Order: sequence, then structure tokens, then C-alpha cells
Amino acid sequence: MEALQDVFISHASKDKAEYVEPLVEALSARNVTYWLDTSEIGWGDSIVGKINEGLRRSRRVLLCLSKHFLERPWPQLEMDAALARQTDTREQSVLPLILNSKDEVFSQYPLLRTLAYRCFDQGVESIAAEMAAISGSPPVTKSGIRVRVESVHSGRLFDIVETPRVSIDWLVSKASSTLGGKERADIGALKLLTVQWILVDVNAKDYWDGLTESKQRELRAVVKVGDKIKTTNVGTTTLEELEVPSGTVFHLCGITVGSLWLYKNDPSKTGPNVV
Repeated sequence: MEALQDVFISHASKDKAEYVEPLVEALSARNVTYWLDTSEIGWGDSIVGKINEGLRRSRRVLLCLSKHFLERPWPQLEMDAALARQTDTREQSVLPLILNSKDEVFSQYPLLRTLAYRCFDQGVESIAAEMAAISGSPPVTKSGIRVRVESVHSGRLFDIVETPRVSIDWLVSKASSTLGGKERADIGALKLLTVQWILVDVNAKDYWDGLTESKQRELRAVVKVGDKIKTTNVGTTTLEELEVPSGTVFHLCGITVGSLWLYKNDPSKTGPNVV
């Protein structure tokens, strides 16, 4: 009997780096098998033949819907084929995932509203875990601390399970890159403000809000452990050393801490200016 993969990932190529690759990494960690064009279509292969084979050999189709998806013919053809197969077989095999532009997606494809869908901003770990459960993949054996990081600026979510030995700096870097945080804030004119990202436990929000801005700038993380508030201003502090409980939900807060002045006559030269 021919081996089947768990899911065919239908997407627009412009969404690959920001959305598809992080999701694929999370699926791989959960032993969910998938068909993805970059790993299946080789130089000189028939694109149509390979896509047909991928659809035929996949139990389900993940539709990564976005403004880019709406602009490209190939993903829409894949969606048409997946929906037709679902109608013929009467099996629930189409999984809509809204990456962005939900109103535009449903405006162009109103029939998709009849299917239960998920949104990317619920976090790749959450999406991957649900897909693993649907696919019957072996459960995650990795033990560690489970945390959620929410961007207070965009509302996007990042879920992760990691060893307690990872540092605050590592978690901040991972979360800010996933959630679209930037290292510089352009306010116009001739300077860029440096942005410092800080993890703030949602249960410690009152403490955080009560700090002066200068005190906030000194911190890298704030967490509530039992009845106590613990803080660190050292990025190399680990989750274990800060005693972060599993299940903690952090807000990722950005504070401008300084600026880089851009020299008018020589843009390659910059100098620090603390604000």
C-alpha cells in the first residue's frame, strides 16, 4: 500500500519565510509528515506532475490563506482540487489557515466560511499541536517549560516549549523575530531609535506599570512566582534561574532606549546618543 503523508501545504511563495517555514519546523518537531514544494520539486521536474502526486499522496490539505495566496494562480488551483476531492469523498480533509487579510479571503471565497478555520496568530506551536492530534502523530516527548509570548503591539502570539536552561536573551530574540519585532524604530529626520524588548508576565502587569520608564529600561524580564515578583536585568539569566513557571504568559514590550544619529554627509557613519 502506498504511504501517505499527513498534509499537503498549499501556500504562496511570498509567505514561505514569515509563515510557512516556522510552521514546518513545529510540525517536524511533532513528527507530522508534510508535502512542501521546495523539498519535493527538483530541478527539471514536472511541476504539475509533482503537485498532482503530492495532493494524491496527502491525507489532508492545509490552505495557507493570505493576500499573496489570492494573487497567485497555483495555490488557488490547489485549493480548487482539494475542495473538489473533499466534496467527492465526503471526508473532512481541507484545513483552512488564515495567515492574514481574513476579510479579503472570505470576500473572495465566501464558501470557506462554511469550514472551521484557524488563524496564524494563535501561534505555530498551538497550530502544530492540533495538527499532530488530527494526524495521530506521536506526542511531543520534549520536556521543558511551556510559555506563551504575546506582542502588545500587534496582538500576535508565540507558543513554545523549551528547556529551562535557555536564556532570557534567547527567548526574547526568538519571540521578537517570530512576532515581527524590530531592533530599530524610524522616527524620521536623521536618527533611528534603538528598541529594547522586555518580557513582562501578564500577572506582573501592575508592578510593571508602576515602574518609572528609566526603571523599565533596566530590565530584561519580569515574572510573578507565587506571591513574589522576580526581575532580571541580565539577558543571560536562564528561565530556570528566574524560576519561570510552566504556563507563564508574557507580554513582549518594546521600549526605545537610545538613538543612532545618521550623519547627513556620510550615511555610513553613526554615533550613539542616549535619550
